[in-house]
Amino acid sequence: MTRSPHDVAETPLLIYWLIKLVGKGAGTMIEVGAFEAKTHLASLLDKVTRGEEVLITRRGVPVARLVPAGPAERAKTASVIEEIRAARSGLNLRGLDWKELRDEGRR
Repeated sequence: MTRSPHDVAETPLLIYWLIKLVGKGAGTMIEVGAFEAKTHLASLLDKVTRGEEVLITRRGVPVARLVPAGPAERAKTASVIEEIRAARSGLNLRGLDWKELRDEGRR
């Protein structure tokens, strides 16, 4: 039986060795196919946690990257919340009951 290059790329043992050869140490880029990424997501997330990046391809074409999450930008989040509060501060229903408005919209 003849195997296509696509079949060979989906062999788990081959993928293991490709990851070992390509991804040596933190800060490197690992390239895996979509099938392998789905199958080995937990181990890929472990590698990303250690600082590596994973390029996910579909038939050799890059479609996504797994990268370490950056720290939350709390100052920016707080600023956006304040903008929303300021924007809605002058808004009111002028004595209307919000439940009546909701029910009217459902009719």
